[in-house]
Order: sequence, then structure tokens, then C-alpha cells
Amino acid sequence: MEAIKHFFRELLQIGNEPTKEAITTEIKDYSDNNDFDMNDVVKISIGTTKEDDLFVYVKAPNYLKTIKKSNEKAKNDYEISL
Repeated sequence: MEAIKHFFRELLQIGNEPTKEAITTEIKDYSDNNDFDMNDVVKISIGTTKEDDLFVYVKAPNYLKTIKKSNEKAKNDYEISL
């Protein structure tokens, strides 16, 4: 089962959008069949583009989500130099 989880995670990380959608559906099916629990789904999806969708599906707490970083500086965040 660990190999399947690893495979699903890899596809969520490097797959194209149709592949990610198909894998998301598979993960939900595994969860519905009690083959994956919430912790499994969190480990598979964390840090991927499907993280939000899968966290909502398994009702995972928000504090487990990856902190998303912004590449933009906040407004009024100016560097001062002499």
C-alpha cells in the first residue's frame, strides 16, 4: 500500500492537470473504501495543487495545510538604504 501512496503523491507533484484530476478521484475512492485514512490523504496531498480539495474531502484540519508563501512584497514594504 505504501508504494501506491508514493505513486499517487508523485503523480500529484509532476502530473498534468487531467492526471491530477484522475488521481484525486482515485484517492477519494480509496478513502471511501477505508483503504486510506485522513492521515494518508494528508501525506499524499500536502504541498500539491490538490491539497485544498483533498483536505476538504477528508475533513482534515487547516493547521495541517502547507503555508503558502507569496513572492510579492507587501505594500509599503520598502527597503531603506543610505
